[in-house]
Amino acid sequence: CVGSPILPLGTIFFILKNTPLSSHFCIQLFLLRLFTNFNENHIINIKNKKEDYCMYRENNLIDENEDKKVLISCENKLIEEFTIPPQVKYIESDAFKNCHLLKTLDFGTGFYLEELGENAFPEPSIEKIFPTERLNNIGPADFRSAVNTENLKSVTVRKEHSALDFNINFFADIDEYGEVLFGHNLEEINFEGVIDDYFSINGVWYLKGKGGFSAILLYPPAKKDKKFIIPSEIQEASYCAIAGNPYLETLVLHKDFIYENDMVVGCTSLKSIYMDSRELDFNEFTNCPNLKYIIGNGDFVMSNDCKEAVSNQNLIVCKESDIIINAKSFKEINDS
Repeated sequence: CVGSPILPLGTIFFILKNTPLSSHFCIQLFLLRLFTNFNENHIINIKNKKEDYCMYRENNLIDENEDKKVLISCENKLIEEFTIPPQVKYIESDAFKNCHLLKTLDFGTGFYLEELGENAFPEPSIEKIFPTERLNNIGPADFRSAVNTENLKSVTVRKEHSALDFNINFFADIDEYGEVLFGHNLEEINFEGVIDDYFSINGVWYLKGKGGFSAILLYPPAKKDKKFIIPSEIQEASYCAIAGNPYLETLVLHKDFIYENDMVVGCTSLKSIYMDSRELDFNEFTNCPNLKYIIGNGDFVMSNDCKEAVSNQNLIVCKESDIIINAKSFKEINDS
């Protein structure tokens, strides 16, 4: 009852008029709880600007700061977007268990947020999240136990979160074999500008290092582009940075790009890689089962072991002038 919306007076009079006298006491009790903000647990009902009916508990039962609150539950089953109020310190377990339509979760400024109860947001409907640096105090493991990110597609970090110490394991994780442990549906991570050296281009997450040195941190596991051209200002890829994506078919590496063998592990649709001719490692790209072409602008140098591995995988390693495939030329792709 406490979390129910306020009823119009006409509706209340209609109920009283058409209800037996024996039931009036129950109705009066209901109205008393509805119109007052007091019960044995000091629970209050707050209606915010988005018409979200939530129950809160004043935090003065926990400490002396009355501005902080505990969010107990959300009673609006039709809610599609929710912004956590800045005064909320703790969200209890199962608080949003009935919010089956919730798609956008905005942590707002999160000034006081310290803890999320287990399964606080248990529904798999959430597709978009706006995080806050306060999640650093909660940690990736507790965040994932509180928020169901099974169908999460988009993460956007706002520019006001300048103290963000972001962690890839909040939203996606890929093991050394290219298996996506979680974040299967993540399509984009966006930063509004450069935030503590983190930035994004077309939904791909990068790190801007000192001296202009930059690296790919995460190519989202569910990003649906078939071709990825490494930007010329990016010099390196972090561990499994592009791994586990089932949609990527063509990868273009520029001349000075540094990579490890695990960079594209598990990219099951990857068919061709354009790169500057160099010496190939014998086990390079062997974890991409459908890879057919490694194409360079010159001759590659390969050891006997490398030649054997290439032969076993039925790879074609050659200059672009030696093969005709349905793709732009190496030079044209790099110039673009």
